[in-house]
This record gives sequence, C-alpha cells and structure tokens, in this order.
Amino acid sequence: MVKSQPGKIDRVRLTNVSDGLTCCPAHFSVLMWVPIGDPPKADGYVRIGSSRYRGWQMLTYEGDRDMAVLRREGELYLQWLASQPPAVDRPEYTTPTRVLRRPTEDSSVQRDNANSTVHHEQRRDERDQRDQVANDDVAFDDD
Repeated sequence: MVKSQPGKIDRVRLTNVSDGLTCCPAHFSVLMWVPIGDPPKADGYVRIGSSRYRGWQMLTYEGDRDMAVLRREGELYLQWLASQPPAVDRPEYTTPTRVLRRPTEDSSVQRDNANSTVHHEQRRDERDQRDQVANDDVAFDDD
C-alpha cells in the first residue's frame, strides 16, 4: 500500500499480475481482493471469459456514444427528413419586392379610420347615449 496523506491510502500495489509493475488507485471501484483467485459466485461478480461478462460488456458499450457515428446518423436523418413530403400544404408566395399602396377607391375608408382611438371613442359615446335613452324609458315604481 502506498499512502500519500497520513492515514489515507492513495494506491494499492498489485503483485503477481504481470511481468511489469502494476498500480491501481485505492478508490478504483473494480478493485477486489480475492484470496483464492476466483471471484465469488454472488450477483455482480463474473469471470472474464464467461457469457455473463460478454453481456455486461455489451451493455457497457451500448451506453457509450461515438460522436462520429452520432453525427453521421444526424446527417442521414436530415436527408431523410428533406425527402419526406410536408405534413401540411403550404402555398407558394412570391417574395415582396416593394411596399404595396392601397388603391385610391379605399382612401375614404382609410381617412375615416385613421385614428382608431377616436373611432372607438365615438362608438362608445353612441352606445352610452343608446343605453341612457333605454334607461330613461324604463320607469320604476317605488310605491
């Protein structure tokens, strides 16, 4: 064991693993001391050559994403999407080149409604007058 701070183990030196010197960090989650050499037969421990190990390896690599493959799949998807018909019919419009002017026959309507605030105030006053006349026509008998 190699200690970097007083009382804390930094690395565990492994022996009889290979011809060279091998070190493993102490917080390495795969580290397990096996006195006999075979892992226990409990859940979560498998031999390297077993089918369970290959299944675990496949699940591990399944979660890994290769960015080049992911980018290529994105490009293929965009090509496929471009070849699909639109979900909604969209009419083709010409691109405007200038601001269009209103025809001269509508100029009187445009002048009448030039100031919408004034127009709305006039309409409100007319409604108020009609309501007042309707209220005056109704007689209440308090006797």
